[in-house]
Amino acid sequence: MISRRQVGLGLAGLAATTALAGLPTRADTPISTRKAKPTDVTLTGYALPTQWHPIKQLHNWPLDHTCVAASTGEQWGCFGRTYAEDPSVATAVAQGPGDLLWTKEIAGPKGYAGIDFGVTGVCDQTSNRILIPAGVTVKNSPGNEIATLLCGIYGLKIEAFITQVKDAAAAVNREHPGRISEEQVHEAVTTLGGGLKDEWALVRENNERLIKPVLGAQYAAISPDIDDVYLSFYYKRTALVHAYERGNIDKKTLVTKVSIGFVTALNDLRDVVGAANWAKILPIPAQDAADYVFYREKA
Repeated sequence: MISRRQVGLGLAGLAATTALAGLPTRADTPISTRKAKPTDVTLTGYALPTQWHPIKQLHNWPLDHTCVAASTGEQWGCFGRTYAEDPSVATAVAQGPGDLLWTKEIAGPKGYAGIDFGVTGVCDQTSNRILIPAGVTVKNSPGNEIATLLCGIYGLKIEAFITQVKDAAAAVNREHPGRISEEQVHEAVTTLGGGLKDEWALVRENNERLIKPVLGAQYAAISPDIDDVYLSFYYKRTALVHAYERGNIDKKTLVTKVSIGFVTALNDLRDVVGAANWAKILPIPAQDAADYVFYREKA
């Protein structure tokens, strides 16, 4: 098992924070720094509030739905509303240039990008997969910190998706030779292969943003214990996915066990930081948070 001292903790993501012209944005919206190609379109990840959610005890706790749109009009609802369906409440949380044909191949005919909802990911992971050609993620969407804990940045069963990304590039290049370069594919595969290092960096970034202000001077002493809770769940989640891939457990068992592990991890974090502090960080029961993440807007 890799210890927290063996994993590099450089913060992941892009540093630019420029506002998107004409769009409501969050102050820390990441903008892709890659140079656009003539064949690129602009891909934008959006966050849409779900305050209407049927779990009443959530009140207005923010865990937004995410989706993706292209500047040419294509929409991916990621198991929920598209930007075009509800633009008045949408906030742009990520944007960058990416090849439209490659993006469409990655998303697939249903627009799920290989995600089995509630099993290998939810809307956040679906959006991140579709945004791979642009090199950005919806990490700044409210509630993404919960979705990332549950299913990682790009979802579970990532090796299958890496193959999907390669196959998508090959499909485009068969019709348009040389359109997707080896460098682009390598960059995407490297990003997807970041695994624990990249996910942990994002988790650490979220901890600095959400937990540190509450704990104040105590954070430095408690942070290693917070890491241990996260790592324990990460390895449990990974082992269960492997068991599912080997056919040792079925899909229902995987979902049940991962959900139980997730709720246990949140409750362990409550114990580590103290109940009073935790109430300021996650003001709803852990099970409600899990139910909220697994809620699917559309069939």
